[in-house]
Amino acid sequence: RDPSHATTSELSDAIDELLASKSISVQRTDSIGCSIKWKI
Repeated sequence: RDPSHATTSELSDAIDELLASKSISVQRTDSIGCSIKWKI
């Protein structure tokens, strides 16, 4: 997918919220592009 079509910036928003001592509003989102592996 073309990243220039992004309408939100969850990572940037989460960092801003964290630095402002606020709770992170978007806890999880679907990834696009590469396959990201994670464990719970």
